[in-house]
Amino acid sequence: MRSPAVQKDIDAFMTEHSCSSAVLVRHSVTGNTFRAFHLRKLGLSPSQCYRAWTTEWIEKIVEVVKAQHQTLNNQVLRRHLIDGSYKLDAHWRTMTAGAANMGFGRAAKLLGLSVKHVLWHERLSHEQRKYLAESLDVPLDSYTLQGIRKALPELEVPSNATMNFVQSEAQYVRIQDAIRRMCPSDLIPLHYETVTWRLSHPGIK
Repeated sequence: MRSPAVQKDIDAFMTEHSCSSAVLVRHSVTGNTFRAFHLRKLGLSPSQCYRAWTTEWIEKIVEVVKAQHQTLNNQVLRRHLIDGSYKLDAHWRTMTAGAANMGFGRAAKLLGLSVKHVLWHERLSHEQRKYLAESLDVPLDSYTLQGIRKALPELEVPSNATMNFVQSEAQYVRIQDAIRRMCPSDLIPLHYETVTWRLSHPGIK
């Protein structure tokens, strides 16, 4: 996690972008992820269902970061993300007239990605981005969960775990707390996430 390449990735992610909520939401979750949601048979676009709702929700998160950045911490931000995950799942069921649900784990993973991309927001200062980065949870997917499986076998993460592995708030909190405890005091979970991404994509320089 202390690799200079990892820190370079994080610094670049935090400083090289400046965009609106709509743009960062569009870039935060891509087609590869949306293919896991089978709504075409209902005449719906998963990306449109997600982006319209999440852009409005992200605006509220930006206001939280701007107003509370000096007192922002992981527990405050996590509570917003957990509450948002329940609401996104409910939105999904409403949009599909009850024919499909997103589920807590998948909702938390997608919103976790979008909250991470708030680091790009044009209305945040460098200081506000720093506080946000320190407060982030890790989006839990096949990459980040496999790292946990190897490092903390007591969490019983299976070898084929994906974002749908997380089924409840309690399970989500347990895994996130374990990741945070695993990080040395001078590093943050974003370092862990970046390491797992790099290890899963060996072509990255």
